[in-house]
Amino acid sequence: MVGPALDGGYYLLGMQQFSPSLFEDIPWSTDAVLATTLARIRDLEQSYFLLPELSDIDYEEDWEKYGWEI
Repeated sequence: MVGPALDGGYYLLGMQQFSPSLFEDIPWSTDAVLATTLARIRDLEQSYFLLPELSDIDYEEDWEKYGWEI
């Protein structure tokens, strides 16, 4: 399952078996992370389920938007 983030990345990537190649050569910190990851999943002939699109937490300010303290 993949939880797409509003910024083009993802907030969750769940899998039944760990697949390290999903994390190789990904353009991290860009809006292409999700699309690249989904293409990689398809290339591996695996399936995925998309969760609702949500905001992820990249920085302390993102965390604070929810009123939570670190």
